[in-house]
Amino acid sequence: MSVSEADRNMVYQAFTTNLSQPVAEVIMELLFTKPTGELATQADLHANTTLLRGEFAEFRSEIRGEFTDFRSEINAEFTDFRNEINVEFTDFRNEVRREIVGVRADIVDVRGEIQQLRGEMKAEIGNLYRWGAGTMVANGIAVVTALLT
Repeated sequence: MSVSEADRNMVYQAFTTNLSQPVAEVIMELLFTKPTGELATQADLHANTTLLRGEFAEFRSEIRGEFTDFRSEINAEFTDFRNEINVEFTDFRNEVRREIVGVRADIVDVRGEIQQLRGEMKAEIGNLYRWGAGTMVANGIAVVTALLT
């Protein structure tokens, strides 16, 4: 049987008449406003708890799967990035090595040119020495000839 608002009002009036208004209000607060068929039982609570646990377990499983996929994607991205960086550094190292080989070749060329200049300067100094000695001898002869004559 369903209790209507009129039925509740009739009970309230009876409690107020026979007991007192404050007691009637306390009793009315203690009475259910919903039909007993709508109240949750221990079995209902247990079933809902079991259902929620299952849904949370499924949710946790989905989240774990999402995080696993995300971790895999991030690892793949970092692996690709690491490989790209390694390729770039390898290219850079090879370019620097080529430049160093070129600089070494230039140094060898400069050393050869310095050696050649040394040889030329040695020859020129020898020529100047001989010219200076020849000029001194010629001047000496000229002075002696001038003195003798």
